[in-house]
Amino acid sequence: MKENEKEKIITSYSEIPNILIVGFNKYRGGVSKRTIPKPEKPHDLPPYIFILKDGQKGNLEEHYEKVEINLSKGIDPTLPQRENDPLSLKIQGIQNLQTTPAMVYIDDDMIQKLYSTYSPDILEAQLPIIEKVVMRRSAGGQLEAEVGLPKFVSIVFQDNELIDFRQTINYVERNVDDKYKLLIKELVKRGQVVLDLEFENKKSKDLEKFDSLINSLESDFKVLVDSTTIESVRGNLGRQTIKESLRTLEETYNKLVLIHAKFEKKVDKDAQSEEIVYNFNFSKLIKGQDNQSVEVQFSLKASDIRSRWQRVYAKEPTKTINLFGTIYESGWKDEDPNTWLIRVMPYAVHP
Repeated sequence: MKENEKEKIITSYSEIPNILIVGFNKYRGGVSKRTIPKPEKPHDLPPYIFILKDGQKGNLEEHYEKVEINLSKGIDPTLPQRENDPLSLKIQGIQNLQTTPAMVYIDDDMIQKLYSTYSPDILEAQLPIIEKVVMRRSAGGQLEAEVGLPKFVSIVFQDNELIDFRQTINYVERNVDDKYKLLIKELVKRGQVVLDLEFENKKSKDLEKFDSLINSLESDFKVLVDSTTIESVRGNLGRQTIKESLRTLEETYNKLVLIHAKFEKKVDKDAQSEEIVYNFNFSKLIKGQDNQSVEVQFSLKASDIRSRWQRVYAKEPTKTINLFGTIYESGWKDEDPNTWLIRVMPYAVHP
């Protein structure tokens, strides 16, 4: 390749030839090509291939041009990924949550109230099933049967007569931290908590449907749609979503929200509390909209933070946390008409 000559890049699956030249075996007087068939799945493609230059015979390696394959070059970087987008990963993480988070702050009364509202459904998922049915014949030749529900009841029959019945129901009151873990999983399952507030590139329902269709075509039916066509459609759907993002923020008012983001502390000495702020900018996503941003705020008193975390949070001006609460204010800031302000009443804060 000549100096200052840029290496060519293939960004569309349809531009890739059916037989790929991936290297050469040299011998005296020429070269033989190493080739592979075009993979069915785009992610199995090699990083580069060699293509015969115009007017060349092809018996020498320099007759070929090295071309990079990078399908992501044709993808709009402001759009969410087709697979494993941040929202999907967040939902999966909550659904797979096994251990109780280390709580920095928790509103015991509010978590208890919300847990009580959803506890019948939460408890139903925890109900035991029959663990064992044991039948045996005693030394005297009598037939015995035992049915057991773990930690609940044990029933023993002998020759069709009930000889033993033991009922043991030990109800252990869960602590508030455990209740929060079960509550947030139930809210996510029901779709009753806003989860995508911190994501600048959200998926609309139409974009979600389109991605699901394309993924199904590729994985279930081995049908490959041209990547240029895919990204063109995704771009149209995605940009429409981005333009509507600010307008739909007003729908978050009075809703439960779970935000995972890096917040910055601003100490209010008069109120003896810390105003904790998260801010992101929309201007790079919305063409023609300059300096529009969204700001999320919540306040905590230093004394409300659990003692084991107080020293850590006192030292660090910024912290990546999960904030669970209710949005009680949502609208443009009076002093800054380009900033959409969301205030959250915190119910739980944890890493």
